[in-house]
Amino acid sequence: IKNIGLEGGSVIGNSRTGSLIGRMNANSIDNCYSTCDVTASGAYIGGLAGVAYADINNCYATGDVTGNECVGGLVGYTECNITTSYATSNVKCYTSRAGGLAGYANHNITHCYATGNVEGNDSVGGLVGQFQREDGKADINSCYFTGDVTGIIRVGSLLGNVQNSYKNITFGTINVINCYSLDKGTDVIGACSIGPDKTEHTYGKDSILAGIT
Repeated sequence: IKNIGLEGGSVIGNSRTGSLIGRMNANSIDNCYSTCDVTASGAYIGGLAGVAYADINNCYATGDVTGNECVGGLVGYTECNITTSYATSNVKCYTSRAGGLAGYANHNITHCYATGNVEGNDSVGGLVGQFQREDGKADINSCYFTGDVTGIIRVGSLLGNVQNSYKNITFGTINVINCYSLDKGTDVIGACSIGPDKTEHTYGKDSILAGIT
């Protein structure tokens, strides 16, 4: 999908809801945008796409996004790369995994930003609510967040909840490079579960992030 824009109005749905794409399983989303508000009662809700198993390049969303679980300003759930994209959406999630850019992500995020306010309960991040890399390596590079984050547990001004394993069988490497947040009232990473013991760590308000392994 490429070179498509949706302006104004609103989209109302249940699960896997986005203004332009509900779910996409292949190829890429290039040079697309939406200014549409999205409201849904279920999970996997995004300002542009609900679920994207496709790279997202040069895209943006500006409409407000509300959902029950896994809610993102640009995309609710993605297992592919996001590059040179942004969201100015205000994000509201009634349960877990809320992010200004993505509710859940596990691949590279490069030259992206989010500027809206993000509200949720668990795993709430200015950029990504939950970031989980189970094998290989993923970089979050040259990204930033300028809004406010509100939540109860695992709340981070950049990343809410970071994990690098799958059932303690495979382990990945996550690098956070040249990223920042203007929300100084919240830890940069709300919770970071690394290694077999799954011990949770936080990264403070003024942390310089480089290499979470």
